[in-house]
Amino acid sequence: MTAFGAAKHSSSTGEYYCEIRCVNHRFLDTNFRLPEELRAYEANFRDLISQSLSRGRVDCSIKREENFDTSMQAEINESALQALFKSAEAVSAIKQDIAPLTMSEVLRWSGVMQAPELDAKVIQQDALIVLQQGIEAVDKARKNEGDKLHGLIDKRIAEMREIVSDIQTRLPELQQQYRNRLEEKLATVKEGMEESRLEQEMVLFLNKTDVMEELDRLNVHFDEVVATLKENQPKGRRLDFLMQELNREANTLGSKSQDAQLTQQSVELKVLIEQMREQVQNIE
Repeated sequence: MTAFGAAKHSSSTGEYYCEIRCVNHRFLDTNFRLPEELRAYEANFRDLISQSLSRGRVDCSIKREENFDTSMQAEINESALQALFKSAEAVSAIKQDIAPLTMSEVLRWSGVMQAPELDAKVIQQDALIVLQQGIEAVDKARKNEGDKLHGLIDKRIAEMREIVSDIQTRLPELQQQYRNRLEEKLATVKEGMEESRLEQEMVLFLNKTDVMEELDRLNVHFDEVVATLKENQPKGRRLDFLMQELNREANTLGSKSQDAQLTQQSVELKVLIEQMREQVQNIE
């Protein structure tokens, strides 16, 4: 399901920022953008995401910035400082009129000042904390979107139930119209045909145009869609399958139709099913 979540976490090891973006995908496909010090923990991050998400393309970004306290704890790298002094002495021996290094220049020299060594385990735990917060933000966004989609699908199901109910009400009238039409056609070829053959042809035609079974299956699938939406587990694949089944029954209904209104109603059903199918693609 499409969603976005962001989180921030402050710690003695720095400021952590997490952004997670999800888009539709048949399977779970997770991609990370991580600073160098967090790349070793990518497998842990992936496992944490898979505990909450089962489908979708997930782009996750985690950043760490040193906070003020950490940057103020910088220490002098004595080895780098000694190497700098030796280099300065060597240059002075060659060209004595060069101005000596100032204190600010020494402190700004690359490698002379270094941040204190941080505990890798603490960094990992802080990164997992901000990732969990990002996942929770995504879950909240997904729930809000899911509630909206649930309402839209419920509305489509209600519209389809009305169409099917109207067809069921008209079904006896439709069947009588089919019978009358068949009898009129058979009357023109009745001479020379056995009575049993006429009855057989009538039964075959009425069976081919009987849509009661399709209407019953549509109602069953409606109930299954409603029940599936209430389940507290991933349901996208199940709903996608049900959309295929609904479309199959609507197509059969249209192919059996011998009535203009019934044909139009089967088209309306297929339009509503297609609208639901597009919405179902956004459900995990």
